[in-house]
Amino acid sequence: MMGDDTWVQLFPHHFNKSFPYPSFNVKDLDTVDNGCIDHLFPSLYEGNWDVLIAHFLGVDHAGHIFGVDSTSMIEKLEQYNIILERVIKLLESQSGPGGIHENTYLLVMGDHGQTLNGDHGGGSAEEVETSMFAMSFKKLPYSLPLFMDTSACKLDLAGKKVCISSIQQLDFAVTVSALLGVPFPFGSIGRVNPELYALAAGTWNLESANVGNCNNQSKLEDWLQSYVDVLCINSWQSWLAQNGPSLI
Repeated sequence: MMGDDTWVQLFPHHFNKSFPYPSFNVKDLDTVDNGCIDHLFPSLYEGNWDVLIAHFLGVDHAGHIFGVDSTSMIEKLEQYNIILERVIKLLESQSGPGGIHENTYLLVMGDHGQTLNGDHGGGSAEEVETSMFAMSFKKLPYSLPLFMDTSACKLDLAGKKVCISSIQQLDFAVTVSALLGVPFPFGSIGRVNPELYALAAGTWNLESANVGNCNNQSKLEDWLQSYVDVLCINSWQSWLAQNGPSLI
């Protein structure tokens, strides 16, 4: 873990390595971000971690001090674009068979939104909604069954069809838990998101999983069974959280 020191304040004994930086000086746009950069790229060359967290803060602070429509915000977003490009290139270069990032799953997200003035903590859509970018270096899914597809599509200004999926924040923790093979958080009523789960599994290749291709059909059925098992555990724990344990 590297970046915002809130992580180690909440979970002081959960990280094998941590590089926390003070997070409440909103006039400082760079110290936390520079600390993330210093430790992120060396860590990506190591294979001794299960989850790697880099919590940048510059955009949050730029919004608080200068607002969303500001030069400082633009500069921070451009810096993040460059960092993300470097991360993707590094992961991709080590994602081949036997590479240390063969099974790495990249998630980039905001932990909240903000108003045009940079405020957050309220209940407006601008404050409670944010974006997520997910990338797997396995073979990309071709499509999902319609009943699992949460995307909404529209035409952009160039007439190109753009589809954007959505996920409830409640569903994030249980989805990541399912992917890591760890218990769902007790008390969570979230559900495993099929698109994030399928993307990480890298097996939703329905283009070639036709009736005449028994091997691919078998792989698809195996994945479906795996997903069903996860959902059963998910629903059982949600029921347990709402009703409490009972003697059997």
